[in-house]
Amino acid sequence: MLSVPFQAGEAYGISQGFKGSSTHNTADSEYALDIVMPVGTQILAAKAGVVMDIEEDFNQGGSDKKKFVDKANHVRILHDDGTMAVYAHLDLASVIVRPGAKVRAGQRIARSGNTGFSSGPHLHFALQQNIGLELVSLPFRFKDSDGSEFNPAEGQLLKGTHSGQ
Repeated sequence: MLSVPFQAGEAYGISQGFKGSSTHNTADSEYALDIVMPVGTQILAAKAGVVMDIEEDFNQGGSDKKKFVDKANHVRILHDDGTMAVYAHLDLASVIVRPGAKVRAGQRIARSGNTGFSSGPHLHFALQQNIGLELVSLPFRFKDSDGSEFNPAEGQLLKGTHSGQ
């Protein structure tokens, strides 16, 4: 079960959900979420794991896919069950974790941004697994503040559950 990747007391809407018609139409992003939030919002790890890789050197974003598709700042965290969480479109030089670092659920990892192939400030979040040498996104559920689980959906307002320490 995953925690919402931002702090308690904050709430942001899902602009594109699972199998979103705009850009969530490939195996690696079919089950991704785009969560609209201002640039600079603290991003928290949704689940404990080890940081696999980061990118934080890009300072631009836009809707020109050819120009920006490979220029999104991101953090990828590997979990004990073999899944990986991807946090993308992060702000320039905002990542505060490094490859090999162990992170706990709710730990601050970066700030949201608008880098790469992006139509506006948001966090692209996906749970993925390497299946047959291909990154495949997986459906997931979030844990609510009362411990119950829910399926995230396009148009839904997500509420933060962690203090982000």
